[in-house]
Amino acid sequence: MKEPYMPLVKIDPDTLESRSGGGCVSLFGLLFLLPGVFIMQIPLGLVPLDTEGASLPWYFFVLFGLPFAAVGTVLVFGRYGFTIDRRRGMVRGWKGLLVPMKRTETLLGLYESVRISHKPGDKNSPDTFPVELAGPGVKKPLLVGCPPDYTEARRMAEDLSRFLDKQLEDSSAAKRVVREAGRL
Repeated sequence: MKEPYMPLVKIDPDTLESRSGGGCVSLFGLLFLLPGVFIMQIPLGLVPLDTEGASLPWYFFVLFGLPFAAVGTVLVFGRYGFTIDRRRGMVRGWKGLLVPMKRTETLLGLYESVRISHKPGDKNSPDTFPVELAGPGVKKPLLVGCPPDYTEARRMAEDLSRFLDKQLEDSSAAKRVVREAGRL
Protein backbone atom coordinates (compact mmCIF):
# COMPACT_ATOMS: atom_id res chain seq x y z
CA MET A 1 0.00 0.00 0.00
CA LYS A 2 1.28 3.45 -0.86
CA GLU A 3 2.17 5.69 2.07
CA PRO A 4 0.37 8.97 2.13
CA TYR A 5 1.98 12.33 1.56
CA MET A 6 0.67 14.38 4.44
CA PRO A 7 1.78 18.02 4.65
CA LEU A 8 2.56 19.38 8.11
CA VAL A 9 0.52 22.36 9.27
CA LYS A 10 1.78 24.71 12.00
CA ILE A 11 -1.08 25.16 14.50
CA ASP A 12 0.85 27.46 16.83
CA PRO A 13 4.57 28.16 17.41
CA ASP A 14 5.01 24.88 19.34
CA THR A 15 2.61 22.54 17.53
CA LEU A 16 2.65 20.79 14.14
CA GLU A 17 -0.25 18.72 12.88
CA SER A 18 -0.96 16.39 10.00
CA ARG A 19 -4.34 14.97 9.05
CA SER A 20 -5.35 12.57 6.33
CA GLY A 21 -8.50 11.00 5.00
CA GLY A 22 -11.64 12.34 3.40
CA GLY A 23 -11.64 14.31 0.16
CA CYS A 24 -11.01 12.37 -3.04
CA VAL A 25 -10.35 9.15 -1.12
CA SER A 26 -13.91 9.30 0.18
CA LEU A 27 -15.28 9.64 -3.35
CA PHE A 28 -13.20 6.66 -4.46
CA GLY A 29 -14.51 4.70 -1.47
CA LEU A 30 -18.09 5.23 -2.62
CA LEU A 31 -17.27 3.02 -5.63
CA PHE A 32 -16.86 0.16 -3.14
CA LEU A 33 -19.38 1.07 -0.46
CA LEU A 34 -22.46 1.55 -2.63
CA PRO A 35 -22.21 -1.73 -4.62
CA GLY A 36 -21.39 -3.64 -1.42
CA VAL A 37 -24.47 -2.31 0.38
CA PHE A 38 -26.60 -2.90 -2.74
CA ILE A 39 -25.52 -6.55 -3.01
CA MET A 40 -26.12 -7.20 0.69
CA GLN A 41 -29.71 -5.92 0.40
CA ILE A 42 -30.65 -8.68 -2.07
CA PRO A 43 -31.13 -11.46 0.54
CA LEU A 44 -33.24 -9.09 2.68
CA GLY A 45 -35.67 -8.69 -0.23
CA LEU A 46 -35.11 -4.92 -0.45
CA VAL A 47 -33.72 -5.32 -3.96
CA PRO A 48 -35.84 -7.62 -6.15
CA LEU A 49 -33.89 -10.22 -8.09
CA ASP A 50 -35.46 -12.42 -10.77
CA THR A 51 -33.42 -15.62 -10.92
CA GLU A 52 -35.99 -17.69 -12.88
CA GLY A 53 -35.84 -20.87 -10.82
CA ALA A 54 -32.17 -20.75 -9.87
CA SER A 55 -31.94 -19.46 -6.33
CA LEU A 56 -28.65 -18.51 -4.81
CA PRO A 57 -28.17 -18.95 -1.06
CA TRP A 58 -28.26 -15.76 1.04
CA TYR A 59 -24.66 -16.16 2.22
CA PHE A 60 -23.47 -15.93 -1.40
CA PHE A 61 -24.57 -12.29 -1.48
CA VAL A 62 -23.06 -11.55 1.92
CA LEU A 63 -19.72 -13.10 0.89
CA PHE A 64 -19.59 -10.81 -2.14
CA GLY A 65 -21.10 -7.68 -0.61
CA LEU A 66 -19.40 -7.56 2.78
CA PRO A 67 -15.78 -7.11 1.58
CA PHE A 68 -16.84 -4.29 -0.77
CA ALA A 69 -18.87 -2.59 1.96
CA ALA A 70 -16.04 -2.93 4.51
CA VAL A 71 -13.36 -1.47 2.21
CA GLY A 72 -15.73 1.28 1.12
CA THR A 73 -16.56 2.18 4.74
CA VAL A 74 -12.89 2.54 5.65
CA LEU A 75 -12.14 4.65 2.57
CA VAL A 76 -15.18 6.90 2.93
CA PHE A 77 -15.11 7.43 6.70
CA GLY A 78 -11.47 6.68 7.64
CA ARG A 79 -9.37 9.48 9.14
CA TYR A 80 -5.94 9.54 10.78
CA GLY A 81 -3.28 11.97 11.79
CA PHE A 82 -0.84 13.09 14.46
CA THR A 83 0.15 16.17 16.43
CA ILE A 84 3.70 17.04 17.46
CA ASP A 85 3.63 19.24 20.56
CA ARG A 86 7.01 20.67 21.63
CA ARG A 87 5.57 22.40 24.69
CA ARG A 88 4.25 19.19 26.24
CA GLY A 89 6.96 16.99 24.70
CA MET A 90 4.42 14.61 23.17
CA VAL A 91 3.49 13.09 19.84
CA ARG A 92 -0.20 12.22 19.74
CA GLY A 93 -1.47 9.94 16.99
CA TRP A 94 -5.06 9.07 16.25
CA LYS A 95 -7.15 7.10 13.80
CA GLY A 96 -10.81 6.35 13.43
CA LEU A 97 -13.97 6.55 11.38
CA LEU A 98 -14.96 10.24 11.18
CA VAL A 99 -13.92 10.76 14.82
CA PRO A 100 -10.77 9.55 16.64
CA MET A 101 -11.31 6.02 17.95
CA LYS A 102 -7.77 4.93 18.77
CA ARG A 103 -5.24 7.31 20.26
CA THR A 104 -1.55 6.85 20.95
CA GLU A 105 0.87 9.07 22.81
CA THR A 106 4.65 8.91 22.61
CA LEU A 107 7.19 11.04 24.40
CA LEU A 108 8.97 13.34 21.97
CA GLY A 109 12.26 12.67 23.77
CA LEU A 110 12.25 9.05 22.55
CA TYR A 111 12.78 10.26 18.99
CA GLU A 112 16.44 11.10 18.35
CA SER A 113 16.47 12.01 14.68
CA VAL A 114 14.55 12.96 11.58
CA ARG A 115 15.29 10.40 8.88
CA ILE A 116 14.98 10.54 5.08
CA SER A 117 15.23 7.34 3.08
CA HIS A 118 14.55 6.29 -0.48
CA LYS A 119 11.81 3.83 -1.36
CA PRO A 120 12.02 2.80 -5.01
CA GLY A 121 8.76 2.54 -6.87
CA ASP A 122 7.65 -0.09 -9.31
CA LYS A 123 6.01 0.21 -12.71
CA ASN A 124 2.74 1.43 -11.12
CA SER A 125 4.08 3.85 -8.50
CA PRO A 126 6.83 6.48 -8.38
CA ASP A 127 9.87 6.54 -6.14
CA THR A 128 9.12 8.08 -2.76
CA PHE A 129 11.24 9.60 -0.02
CA PRO A 130 9.78 8.78 3.42
CA VAL A 131 10.46 11.30 6.18
CA GLU A 132 10.29 9.70 9.63
CA LEU A 133 10.94 10.46 13.28
CA ALA A 134 13.13 7.65 14.56
CA GLY A 135 14.89 6.63 17.72
CA PRO A 136 15.99 3.53 19.61
CA GLY A 137 13.26 4.05 22.23
CA VAL A 138 10.36 3.64 19.80
CA LYS A 139 9.09 0.40 18.30
CA LYS A 140 8.15 1.85 14.94
CA PRO A 141 9.31 5.16 13.42
CA LEU A 142 6.61 7.79 12.95
CA LEU A 143 5.99 8.40 9.25
CA VAL A 144 5.68 12.17 8.88
CA GLY A 145 5.30 12.23 5.11
CA CYS A 146 6.25 10.42 1.94
CA PRO A 147 6.77 12.97 -0.87
CA PRO A 148 7.53 11.69 -4.36
CA ASP A 149 10.13 14.46 -4.79
CA TYR A 150 13.50 14.48 -2.97
CA THR A 151 13.69 18.28 -2.66
CA GLU A 152 10.25 18.37 -1.02
CA ALA A 153 11.25 15.54 1.33
CA ARG A 154 14.51 17.31 2.18
CA ARG A 155 12.70 20.60 2.85
CA MET A 156 10.16 18.85 5.06
CA ALA A 157 12.88 16.99 6.97
CA GLU A 158 15.01 20.12 7.48
CA ASP A 159 12.01 22.12 8.73
CA LEU A 160 11.06 19.33 11.12
CA SER A 161 14.66 18.92 12.27
CA ARG A 162 14.95 22.63 13.06
CA PHE A 163 11.51 22.68 14.71
CA LEU A 164 12.39 19.77 17.02
CA ASP A 165 16.13 20.50 17.30
CA LYS A 166 16.90 16.90 16.30
CA GLN A 167 19.62 15.65 13.97
CA LEU A 168 18.83 14.97 10.33
CA GLU A 169 19.77 11.54 9.00
CA ASP A 170 19.74 11.29 5.19
CA SER A 171 20.14 7.75 3.87
CA SER A 172 18.37 8.34 0.55
CA ALA A 173 21.63 8.02 -1.41
CA ALA A 174 24.29 5.32 -1.18
CA LYS A 175 25.99 7.06 1.76
CA ARG A 176 24.29 7.90 5.07
CA VAL A 177 24.80 11.57 6.06
CA VAL A 178 24.02 12.90 9.54
CA ARG A 179 23.78 16.63 10.29
CA GLU A 180 22.90 18.46 13.47
CA ALA A 181 19.84 20.74 13.34
CA GLY A 182 21.93 23.88 13.90
CA ARG A 183 24.15 23.15 10.91
CA LEU A 184 21.49 22.72 8.21
